[in-house]
Parts: sequence; structure tokens; C-alpha cells
Amino acid sequence: MSLSSPGPVLALLSEHAPAPPIHITQENLADAALDFLERYLHVFTVARAWLTHAYARAALFSVHTHTLEPEISEQHPVCHGPNAIVAALLTLPPNMTLCNWLPGTGGGGAKQHKALWDVGCVPGSASGDVLVACYAVQEYARSPRKDRKGKGKQKEKQKERAELPAARTARWSIEQRFVLRRREQDAGGGQGEGSEADRIAAALWPLVAVSHQMRVRELL
Repeated sequence: MSLSSPGPVLALLSEHAPAPPIHITQENLADAALDFLERYLHVFTVARAWLTHAYARAALFSVHTHTLEPEISEQHPVCHGPNAIVAALLTLPPNMTLCNWLPGTGGGGAKQHKALWDVGCVPGSASGDVLVACYAVQEYARSPRKDRKGKGKQKEKQKERAELPAARTARWSIEQRFVLRRREQDAGGGQGEGSEADRIAAALWPLVAVSHQMRVRELL
């Protein structure tokens, strides 16, 4: 799947949301899951903090990261609940995006993405949950590493700066697995009753993630 560039954040406002909240039949579940994936990737790219309503009340999130400079591999603590999950998403590298940037949106040199996806039902799920797997590779401009500190006279410092290598192209390899459930079947999720914000959230995210696993690797 090659995802298009994200629309402006204004697309998340109420006038752009369907109403009333969507009721998803079993036959339409796969299409709805792909809609969730595309919207999630777009919102992550332009405004991660807006993803709170994409998660179930008791959602779980785990992320494993591997960076090259410095070379660190880390399994982060499991997060529970939308607020903790979004806080964890905000700690991921700011130049890590999940879909293509529009020109002028401040994408930090991100290039085209290549994405693969698959959808399937969760065996034995009484709620009819659906599993979505997504693999993407994002290219970006990596700043050159400074192996030496400037010393000596001003002329020598200028020579060292001139000898610094140009920015390199590196890649993020991003694997994700979501378990999605209809919002009305999520305990405490409701179908958009309550505040206007709740109704908008139900329309934008008729499916919510009850589990989300992410594995991020930096590649040369």
C-alpha cells in the first residue's frame, strides 16, 4: 500500500467528521480497519498528540527501539491507557513519520514511504476484533556525526568545518501491529454520547485500538 500525503490538521475538525457515528458491520470490518490505519498514520505524522481517541480506555502499547548513533536497543515499559500511550508516542524521534509529508509541513527532510499491510480477524475473539499489521520504511536526511571537536586557531576550525561530511540518507524501519475493536464494544467507549468532543471522536475513530505494538529500527 502506498499512502498518500496527509491532509491538513483541519480535516480532524467536526465539520469534516461524519455524523452520526458509523456503525460497522462484520462485512465492512476489514475496510474500516484500513481506514483506521490510514487515518492513524496521517495523524501520527502531523499531530501525534491528537491520537488519544484512537485508543480504547484500557488499551496497551509497547515499543521497542533500536538506534545506531549511539547504538542502543531498548524495550520500553508497557503503557496503559490513551494518555500514557500518547505521551510515549511523543517521545519517539520527531523526524520519524508514518506517511508522506506535504511540501512545507516541516517534515525534516523525510522522503517517500514504502508501506505494506495485512488485515485478519483475531481467532476466538468474542468482540470480533481485527488484527492489522503494517510495515513501513521511511527515508530521511541524517545529520553528519562530528568525530572531532574544533581546536586551535580560527583558521583550523574553519578547515575542520569544511571537511565535515555531507548529510547522509538513513531510514527508519517501522513495524506495527494493532488489535482493533468497534468503539461501541469497548468497555466505557460508548457511541459518541456525551460531549461534542466525544461525538467527534466516535465519528473519526469508529474502531479503537485495544493493543498496539511497535518496533522501530534505524537503518543505514
